[in-house]
Amino acid sequence: MGKQLTKVNEVYEYLMSELIERRYKNGERLVISQISKKCNTSETPVREALRMLESDGYVKISANRGAIVVGFTRETILNIAEVKSVLGGYATRVCIDYLSPNDIRELYNINEQMHAALESNDVDLYSELNFRFHSTIYEHLPNADLLDLIHKVWNKWHFTTRVFSVTPQRMASSYQEHLTILSMIEKKMYKEVEEYVRQHKSKALFDWSEDFPSETIIK
Repeated sequence: MGKQLTKVNEVYEYLMSELIERRYKNGERLVISQISKKCNTSETPVREALRMLESDGYVKISANRGAIVVGFTRETILNIAEVKSVLGGYATRVCIDYLSPNDIRELYNINEQMHAALESNDVDLYSELNFRFHSTIYEHLPNADLLDLIHKVWNKWHFTTRVFSVTPQRMASSYQEHLTILSMIEKKMYKEVEEYVRQHKSKALFDWSEDFPSETIIK
């Protein structure tokens, strides 16, 4: 059972990467036999992965047409950006009074690791460290319900952690923006940091959205 679940996850991650990179277009039919060959697995994990994608809203499965890509639209990505930016901005503002000098030093250290990843053009490591940077801030939220909501948003839209793979030009500016965020936190600039983080969190997704159609063609 464990190996089967691992295969399902592998197929899911493969298909999600293909969707993010737009190798599958909206309205395109996903052929199970072709996917199983590419992923070197049987068709059963592929079917299960497609059901997961359908549950997440990225694929539509019908008896007549099989699995059809719903994928992403510009509006969907902008809506995600709005939700993440509002939550992230407010959470950062609230955390200002709960971050110790040691916490801030840790954040500077994470950001310097991001700079090293930027210099070596390691997009995957940069993305991982970017996630760690913001999650390290949110861990200090006094409101457990708000933190739980942020975690649910991350889980629902976890693909957004890969956004630097499709907008690598954002890495350098993201690193610099983190320095500004940390300066605002140290100076306890509550209102300013909330607005700045909102803009920071939405920029990469906004740039990415420009590559997608305005409306889905799946009815």
